Formats: sequence, structure tokens, C-alpha cells
Amino acid sequence: MAATANSVQLYSVDTTTSVATLIASYAPGETIPEYRQYAGGCITSTTDDPPTVSAVCKLAFAPAITANDLVIPGNLGALKLGLMSIQFEDKVDPTNADTYMNRAIALLDSELKELDMGEQPAVLVSPNFGAGSVLNVR
Repeated sequence: MAATANSVQLYSVDTTTSVATLIASYAPGETIPEYRQYAGGCITSTTDDPPTVSAVCKLAFAPAITANDLVIPGNLGALKLGLMSIQFEDKVDPTNADTYMNRAIALLDSELKELDMGEQPAVLVSPNFGAGSVLNVR
């Protein structure tokens, strides 16, 4: 399958009413999209209004493919500190330039550590059972 240069929207169309419903939006270059899915508990509503669900999410990294792709900085604080470091470097102040660049790197490292911690799956293993009710052989 060839990669696309622009985003692609996928719609479901009700053939009886001709109503189109957006069901997916693929980033440029995606040929086999894979997204994480999360299941929540049962949601019930005590009113006639449908329930509302709020989620705090982070976007996955999507590489820039074409010249007109948007590049959105992920950490504005680190970008600001890096730009301040460049300003000190231009003023021939290497001490402050290093200080601000090190602060920017520390900010990015702390963000990376946070992301790495979120990637570690929680696995519960019982020492007494290997597969459901089949006892481990020691």
C-alpha cells in the first residue's frame, strides 16, 4: 500500500439515509494504523442526557513526512530554555548558555522518564499458578 502525502478521513455511510459518520482520521504516511484502546467501566446516566467521558491523553509521535507537515513542539518550556541558551551564546556568555541548555535537557529528560514509566505494563503473576487453575511444576 502506498503512503499518502496528506491526512485521510475514513467514513461510515448509512446506505438508507446517506448519512456519513467520521470513524477514523489517519496521519500522512500511515498505511497500517495502530492505536491503543482502553476499556473503561460501565457508564450509566441518571438523566436523559447521554453520559460524558473525559480523558487525559498524550499524542503519539508522528514523524514529519512532507514539507508542509506541522511540527508542534511537545515541550514549550524546554524550547524556551533552549532559545534562551542560544541568546546567551550569541552574547558570548557560555556559563549562562550551558546553564539554560542543561535546564532544557533536564526538563526533557524528566518528561521522557514520565513517558517511560507509563509504558511499563503492570503484570500480576501468582507464584502458585502458571495458567489459570493449572498448578506450576517446580
